[in-house]
Amino acid sequence: MNRKKILYVILACILVLALVYPVVFIALESDHDCKGDDCPICFDIYLCCNAVKNLSLAAINIIIACLIVSEIFDGFIYSDTVKIPRSDLVALKVKLSR
Repeated sequence: MNRKKILYVILACILVLALVYPVVFIALESDHDCKGDDCPICFDIYLCCNAVKNLSLAAINIIIACLIVSEIFDGFIYSDTVKIPRSDLVALKVKLSR
């Protein structure tokens, strides 16, 4: 693997951990002893819910953008439908005998 692939794998792992950690925190603290309106755990749960919502929307947008970009590049650059005419001697059917 080259450095870019390793970097992409590390960034993907960080994104997955950033999405999983708040969900685990919410699951573990969902049945805490609430202290009323100024409960710090309820506030943390609220922040985690917002983080999960924002990160999931960002992840979806990144995935959609990557798919669109890959379709554009695959469609225009690497497509088999775009034929570049050959201009070598064989394509021009030049007879090379004397």
